[in-house]
Amino acid sequence: MLMEELRIELAGTTIGTSAFIPGGVATNLRNSESYRPTQLRNEVASGPARPGGGPAPQTGPLPPGMMDPLEAGRSVLDGIRHNDLFIFSHPEFRPGVEMRFNSVLESMLTPPPPNFNPAAALRTPIYSQEIAHRRATRRRN
Repeated sequence: MLMEELRIELAGTTIGTSAFIPGGVATNLRNSESYRPTQLRNEVASGPARPGGGPAPQTGPLPPGMMDPLEAGRSVLDGIRHNDLFIFSHPEFRPGVEMRFNSVLESMLTPPPPNFNPAAALRTPIYSQEIAHRRATRRRN
């Protein structure tokens, strides 16, 4: 929501905003405790620390459903270069996202008042602009 609001406020400037919505990315985040200085660590540290500091890099095959961090980074860079408002890392999540948004829409049980102006409900054109933008740039290398 922050990126959406910033996009509205920065409309007409050369500054774009993007929101990265990642699925599972195979990072060493679970080992982050071992990066902390000793005096700032929590009582239970996770992951093995290396003598030089920090956890050992992850090796071997990626866990099921996890994206390689470089692939995730490429997705973010591509989205920023194309000024995409939303950057999803895992397109296979689309059915779940559709279900979530459909449940939100179905929860709007109260009909609009008789004098309702649909144009006034769209206080910003960013969503229709994003739909048009994504349809125009759907095929990328």
